[in-house]
Amino acid sequence: MSLRWRAQAGFTLLEVVVAGGTLLAGVVCATTWFTLSASLLSSARQTGAAQAAAVQEVELLRSLPFAPAPAAAADAPPSLIVRVFPHAEPARNTASAWFSRTAANGRPPGTFFTRRQTAAGALLVAATFVTPLSAGWAPLQPELVEGYGAADLPPAAALLVEVVCEPQREAATPGRVETVIAAAADRPALITGWLP
Repeated sequence: MSLRWRAQAGFTLLEVVVAGGTLLAGVVCATTWFTLSASLLSSARQTGAAQAAAVQEVELLRSLPFAPAPAAAADAPPSLIVRVFPHAEPARNTASAWFSRTAANGRPPGTFFTRRQTAAGALLVAATFVTPLSAGWAPLQPELVEGYGAADLPPAAALLVEVVCEPQREAATPGRVETVIAAAADRPALITGWLP
């Protein structure tokens, strides 16, 4: 009788293996879920910081006067044109500021690019002089922009500016794009604000 009681008192090897496997599967799923959650949270933080950097740059650009004042004093505030064309001469292209005669980065020919590193990521500003059309905007041809210097009169009354901030991370997810049209002071009707 005691032999029979012993056989019924414990778990069989099969029951222990099944219970252990179920517990292990639960622990693996929970660990994977927590790891994925932490990764997504980190990615969201980096994307949010990049979006904030892009919005901050656009707001700064919108607050600047369109072109430098004639014979501007040394203490004069910078202008939009000086900010987006730090070199303003295509012949002086650098790794952080360049003029593209051909379409590049989704922008038309004749676009000036400026790249700066921020705490949130790489900030790319693309600026193209444009003219208004009845149904939108047309970029100026590269020949009309090439050789332009910040001290010259702007070749067009409006500037299409795109700001992209790519978050600092391994993942290849796109940054936030903000677009704004800025106009010369004598043509304020051209200011349209955000574009879709």
